[in-house]
Amino acid sequence: MESGFRFKASHTALSTQDIAALRPLCPLSIAELRRRASCGESMLDIPVVSGDWPAEETRLAVLVAGVADGSLPLVIFGFESGHEEALSGAQALQRLDLLRHIAHQQDVQTQLELGHIASPAQYKP
Repeated sequence: MESGFRFKASHTALSTQDIAALRPLCPLSIAELRRRASCGESMLDIPVVSGDWPAEETRLAVLVAGVADGSLPLVIFGFESGHEEALSGAQALQRLDLLRHIAHQQDVQTQLELGHIASPAQYKP
């Protein structure tokens, strides 16, 4: 079951400024950015707690903050098993905080199981 965050253009016609803001974040050509915006398709999907999660978590935090403060022309969706739901910036931040908490708890448990720490109080991220 795949889940994550999906980012779509906030409007169907991207301006030059919009494209300039998106190009460093999306590995898509200008033509592909415009096509996806006009069709309402995803610009970027970030699966949760898979692959290089620490790097993706940081990238996700930057994207969510940019959408929340209006500097990125995107809207946020949460997706899971083919279903997606629109998220506000605050909802996306709450979901990200929950994922961080889960990842932290899993790391503590792994460190305990491996014997690197004797109690959760000894844990250092």
